[in-house]
Amino acid sequence: MMGRAALAACLVLASGWFTVFASAPSALADSGSGCGTSSGGTSGGGSVSGSQVTMWASLTKTEHLCGSGSSSITGGTSWTPPACWWAPEYTPEELYSTVGQLDQSSSQLTYSAFQQEYDVNGDNGHGGLAPLKPGYLSTDGPKWQSYNVGAGPAGTWWGLIWNDDDTLAQMQQCSDIDTKHFPEDWYWVPTGGAAPTTGDAPTVTAEQLALYVASKVQLPQLQVQASPALGSKSTVNLPTWVWANAADTSFSVNDICLTEDPAICVNLNAQAESFTLGTDPADSVLYNSGCTLDQATGTIGTPYAGSKGDPPCGVTFTNPENYNLKVLTSWLITVTWNGGQWQSPQPLPTTETDEAVTAQEVQTINNG
Repeated sequence: MMGRAALAACLVLASGWFTVFASAPSALADSGSGCGTSSGGTSGGGSVSGSQVTMWASLTKTEHLCGSGSSSITGGTSWTPPACWWAPEYTPEELYSTVGQLDQSSSQLTYSAFQQEYDVNGDNGHGGLAPLKPGYLSTDGPKWQSYNVGAGPAGTWWGLIWNDDDTLAQMQQCSDIDTKHFPEDWYWVPTGGAAPTTGDAPTVTAEQLALYVASKVQLPQLQVQASPALGSKSTVNLPTWVWANAADTSFSVNDICLTEDPAICVNLNAQAESFTLGTDPADSVLYNSGCTLDQATGTIGTPYAGSKGDPPCGVTFTNPENYNLKVLTSWLITVTWNGGQWQSPQPLPTTETDEAVTAQEVQTINNG
C-alpha cells in the first residue's frame, strides 16, 4: 500500500522515487462463512458464484468482504473511496522522527524545507528537541514549533493519505496536491478539533466507510438442517422439517479500519432474519410461517425433536421425484461505529441456497 503518502510524495520530489509498503489482508477468524466459494446465486446481494471483486486495500480486513456485493444491499446508494484524503497521520513525536529520517535518506533540500516549517524552535533534528517557547499554544501555528511536541492542547498532525488502489492518473492527482502544499504537508488539529479545510481533498467519515463496507460484503448462503437429513431420501406425503442452527444464522467482522486512520473503524454484523422455502417442481406443500428468527435461541425454524404433525417450517413432497429445495434467506446488515449505526433498508437483501432432495413412496414389506 502507499504508506505515509506525504512522505512518499516528498521523496518523489526530492529524488525521483518513492517507497511502496506491502500490506497483507488479515484473516477474519470471527466470521464463519467463506468468501467467493459458494455456489448458486443471490437476489439483491449480487452473485456468489465464486468470483471475487477488488476490495479497498486501505482496509485492515478484506477477506470476508471480497465477494460480489451490490449497492442494492444499501438501498441503491453507495460510496466510492477518494483518490486521497486528509486524515490523522502523525503524533508530534512521530513527525519529529519522520522528518529526522529524511536527513539521512533523502535530499537535504527536502529535509531543510520540512525542518524550517515544523522545527523553527527545535534543534535541526539533532540530539533532542528544544522546549517550546513560553506561552506557546499549538493553535498559534504555523509556523509550528518543535513539531508541537509537548504543546497544549494536545493534537495530531493530519496528512494527505493516498488510496492504495489509485490508478496512475489518481496518483498524479494526489502528487499534484502534495506539491501544492509543500513544505506545509501536515496540518495541526487539536484533539476534538475540526479537520483541515484545504478544499482540494476530502476527509473520510465512519459513516461513509460503513456504507462502503455494507455495499461490498458478500452474504453467505445459509446452511440449513432437515429431518429427514439432507442427502437422504424424503418420503412422499410425510413432512420434512427444515431449520437453521444459531451458529449459521449470523456472522460478524469487527474492527474494519482504515490502515492509515485507525480512529475510523466500523463493525459489521449480518443476521439472517427469516427464510422462505420453495421447490422445483412445485409439487409440494410448504410451511413457511415458522421460518423466522427466534431472538432467544438464534435459530430459524424449529429443530425436529420427534414431534408429529406438520412442522412450523418445512415441506411435504407430494410426488415421488427429484426436487430442488430452494431456501431464500433475508439478511439484516448492521454496521456500527463509535457514535453511530447503519442498517440495511427494506426490502432486506437475500441469498438463495439450493438443495437436491429425492422424494420416494412409502416402502412396504410384502411377506408373501
